Amino acid sequence: MKSQLIIHFHHDDTISWFSTNQKGHLVNQAEHVSLDAIPLHFKHIIVLIPTTSLLLTNAIIPSKQQQKIVKAIPYALEEQLIDDIDTLHFAIGKKDNQTAQIPVAVIAKNTLQIYLDKLKQQGISPTSIMPDVLAVPLPEKSWGIMYYDNNVLIRTGLCRGFAIEQSLLDITLSMALEEQDISPQQLVVFSGQDSLATKELHTLGLSIVENQHQESIDNWLIETVAQAIPLNLLQGDFQTTKQVSGGWKKWRISLILLILWLVISASIQVIDYQKLQQQRHVLQTEMENIYRQTFPEAKRIVNPRVQMEQKLLALRGQKGNASNNAHFLTLLNPISNVLQQAEGLDIQRLDYQNGQFTIILNIASLQALEQLKQSLAAINFKMTIQSASSHDNKVESYIQIESN
Repeated sequence: MKSQLIIHFHHDDTISWFSTNQKGHLVNQAEHVSLDAIPLHFKHIIVLIPTTSLLLTNAIIPSKQQQKIVKAIPYALEEQLIDDIDTLHFAIGKKDNQTAQIPVAVIAKNTLQIYLDKLKQQGISPTSIMPDVLAVPLPEKSWGIMYYDNNVLIRTGLCRGFAIEQSLLDITLSMALEEQDISPQQLVVFSGQDSLATKELHTLGLSIVENQHQESIDNWLIETVAQAIPLNLLQGDFQTTKQVSGGWKKWRISLILLILWLVISASIQVIDYQKLQQQRHVLQTEMENIYRQTFPEAKRIVNPRVQMEQKLLALRGQKGNASNNAHFLTLLNPISNVLQQAEGLDIQRLDYQNGQFTIILNIASLQALEQLKQSLAAINFKMTIQSASSHDNKVESYIQIESN
C-alpha cells in the first residue's frame, strides 16, 4: 500500500484532508480548511466529492466489449436523465457477473471540470475521484449509513448509494426500501466517539446497529478508501496523464502485436477489395433495375438503396406518428385528472417518451407527494420518485409515471 493523501470536498467550499502512511494509518489531517492548505508532496491523491452532485445507477448492456459498453451506456440511461447526455460524463465500474448490471456514475461535465480546475490551481493532479458515499463502509447484506455535513450518506451496494438531507431521511429511506427486491438485513450506522440520535431509523422496522470509531467519524472514510476504489470518475476525456501512460506500459506488447497483425492483414484486404469492387458494380446495376421496376415514374437515380429506404421510412413514419400520438393522449387523460387534484402542485417540466412521462414539479409537502403516488396507483399507474428536496415550504421532485 502506498502513502496517500485523501481530500474531501464539502458543500461550503472548504475541504478536509488526511494523509496516511504505507500501512493505511492516519498520519496528519486538517478539517474544513481552504485548498491552499493542502500538502503537495504526495503522488497518490484520492479526492472525495459530495454525492449530491451526481447520480449512481446501473445499466445492462448485452456486450462483452468495453468500447461498445462505453458507447452504449449514455443511450441506455437517457430516459432516466433530465439533462442532454452530451453534457454529462459517464464513469463505469466493474460488471456484476450474477446480475449482469454495470455500475454507472453520472455527473455533469462542467461540475467535474470545476473540481479539477480548483485542484489544478493548487498544482494537484488527483489519482482518483469518487463520490463520498462509496467511502462509507458496506456491511454484508446491510446498508451503511453515516451522518456527515448535515446530510446523511446511505451506501446500498458496492457502487450504489445516495445522499439526502436529514429532515427527509425517514420518508426517503422508506421509499428506497419499497423499491428493493431484497431488503437489507439491517441498517448499520457508522459514527465517531459520540453516539447519534437515530430515532427516525427505528420506524423502518429493521434492526439498527451503531458502530462507533475510537478516533473520529472521518476514520471510517479513510479506512474504506484505503481498501479499494470501487469506481473512479477519472475515465474517458477526464483520464489523467498518469493513467494513460500507465495503461500504455501495460498494453504496449499487445498493441505492437496488433499493429503487426494489421500490416499483414492489410495486404490481404487489398486483394479482397478489388474483388468486392467488381461485385459491387454488378449489385449496383441490379439495384437500379429493381428501383426502376418499383418506381417507374423515377427520372433520376443517384443511390437506389438510399432512395428506396427514404420512401419506406416516409410511409412508416406516417403510420407511426399517428399511433404514438393516440397512445400519448390515451395515457395523459387519466393522469391529468389526478394531477389537477394534487395539493399545491405546480408542473415545471413534462416530457413523454416510449409510454413514460417524466415530470419535474413543485408540490405542497412530502405527504402530498406520497398521496399523489397512491392516487396514480389506484388508476393502475406506477410513479417512481427519482429525487425529492424540500425548500421554501415546497417540495421539488423529479418523478416518472408509466402504466402498470
